[in-house]
Amino acid sequence: MDASTPPQSAQTLSRVPRILWLTPWYPDETHPYRAAYIRAQFRAASQVVEAQLLFVDVERGSGLWQSRWITTESNVFTWEVRSVFWKFLRHAPGFLALLAARQAFRKLTGLNRPDLVHGNIGFPGGVLAQVLAHRWSVPYVVTEHWSKAQSWLGHPLFGARLRRAYDGAQRVLAVSEHLANDLRAQGIKNVVVVSNVVDFTPYTHRADGAEGVSATNDPTVWHWLSVASLIPGNAAIKRVEWILDALAWYRSNRPDVGVFWTHVGDGARRPALEKMTRERGLESCVRWTGALSPQEIGNLMRTSDLFLHPTTQETFGLVVREALATGLPVVSTKIPANRSWWKSEFGVLTALDSESFLVGIQSFEDHRTHVRAEAFDRNSFTPDAVGDELLSVYRKIV
Repeated sequence: MDASTPPQSAQTLSRVPRILWLTPWYPDETHPYRAAYIRAQFRAASQVVEAQLLFVDVERGSGLWQSRWITTESNVFTWEVRSVFWKFLRHAPGFLALLAARQAFRKLTGLNRPDLVHGNIGFPGGVLAQVLAHRWSVPYVVTEHWSKAQSWLGHPLFGARLRRAYDGAQRVLAVSEHLANDLRAQGIKNVVVVSNVVDFTPYTHRADGAEGVSATNDPTVWHWLSVASLIPGNAAIKRVEWILDALAWYRSNRPDVGVFWTHVGDGARRPALEKMTRERGLESCVRWTGALSPQEIGNLMRTSDLFLHPTTQETFGLVVREALATGLPVVSTKIPANRSWWKSEFGVLTALDSESFLVGIQSFEDHRTHVRAEAFDRNSFTPDAVGDELLSVYRKIV
């Protein structure tokens, strides 16, 4: 709302806004943890407004075009599109939005016309929101969760489209101060920070009666833990091979210390990493678990000695916050997303290379420690806190 907008009536202010969330990624039966952060934010918004969500689900198919409109959970609707041209469709969100605008209210019983459209992930979700909001003559906002958003603004094909989606939005909601600063540096206006919701229920502190106090108090045994997707697209970002380098160093130089490393996460990179582990003779001290539930990850965090997160890029740092909530100290990297909120008692941030990461691990060898429960702030990430922030944004627009 700007200075030219007339004052809102008391009746308008008292009515609960009706918000339609749009997203290109959302959890489902096949991918139960995909984009769980979007679902968590949506549920927080649902506590304070009339919120519905449309998941535009575009995947590979065997034919030219197959689609269906389905209701998957309360107030969550899915437009499922399958096509051999799925990659083209994902990169043509304006076309998809025009089709959705024509069909959505006819195909989906219970879907309401919104006061505001809330897109998630600038490309393609923000573009979907821009086109639909224009067709329905309502305002829209965009939440940006994506660490690559800044670089995509310079994309030769899609950068201008993404910028128009940002520029037309009443607000661009970044999930971290780091991401907000990146967008502002690219000239994006009306950027505010609304954090991701974090469900800390599976990540209770080890001192709160959960699963013991540590994996071991034996200084000759050390349990490391890491959690990261092993998809090829993350190969230059999640540098789990640095942990293998550190493990190899300890096997060669400190055979008196029994180091055991567990990695949680799956993807097409895993076979190559397992092969590398065997070739370096480390298979006896490495466990690849694949994907696990939040409850299983929380138990591992409470019974490990050190959490390792070698990353060259991060938007929010969800898994690091989860580890800290359990009391597990962290070795990670000096990237902007970490530096903006880090405390020395959380652990060590290192330079972005294998040798520096090893030094960070070595700094804990003679000083095993836990993160105190009161050192880490959980309250800013609760559904109530994030829901109130979203309501404040919506009230300023509708």
